Amino acid sequence: MDYHIDEDGGIHRVGVNLSHVAERMPSRHSVFSAGYAFGGLFAGGAAGFVISLIFKLIVAAAGFEPGFGLSSPLLIFDQVFTADVLFTTGTWVTVILFAITGFFWDGLEVTGERFLVSMASIGLVLGSIIGFGLAFLLVAIFSAVFSLSEMAAIVIILISMSLAAVISFICNGIESIRESFSILRAFIGILCGFLKGILKCLSLLLSYGCLIIIVAIVLTPLTMAIALIIIGFYSIKGFFVVGKGGDWYNI
Repeated sequence: MDYHIDEDGGIHRVGVNLSHVAERMPSRHSVFSAGYAFGGLFAGGAAGFVISLIFKLIVAAAGFEPGFGLSSPLLIFDQVFTADVLFTTGTWVTVILFAITGFFWDGLEVTGERFLVSMASIGLVLGSIIGFGLAFLLVAIFSAVFSLSEMAAIVIILISMSLAAVISFICNGIESIRESFSILRAFIGILCGFLKGILKCLSLLLSYGCLIIIVAIVLTPLTMAIALIIIGFYSIKGFFVVGKGGDWYNI
């Protein structure tokens, strides 16, 4: 937190840095809080939809059987991301159950004071995005250096999404853990680290003149792999640094 002292000696807050994002929820004013309840309702419904989506992707990957011709594991995504498969009765039941649970759990002070379904659901959604992004980056590095099959890439992505979603749901829901490590801050940290990694690659590329640019163009696969490693390093660093309360200049 930055402060400014005026001419009369008064202290004024200048702004809020990333270390204070999503640290605490607002105070409760009654035994049943409508604000918390509706937050749990909407966030719980979103979490139910994401859980249903991940479950359907895992089932589709487990039941995939390569056929003849140009059959590819990537067709799993084409099959799942359709209206008929996404919005089934099971999906609506899961969404409604999570929404109702979030409404009553977060609304009641006795349950929502220590574990918030709304914050946990935000952690689940962001955690699945984080897991997908990191797995995609890992798959891209392996594909650039080694030979990686499509099915292996899909398995890595699904496992990473599932684990990250579950862990983020638990960690971001528990009040005591969220104070020391916030998934929302960590998500912002990944974005900051990603941007810082790109800036680092550009500075390395432009600091050695035209020769390094020519070499980079000639050795495109190696250059791409190095760039992905640098961006991945800063993204992971931003995840932990900002998630624990650091800021842009700490990455």
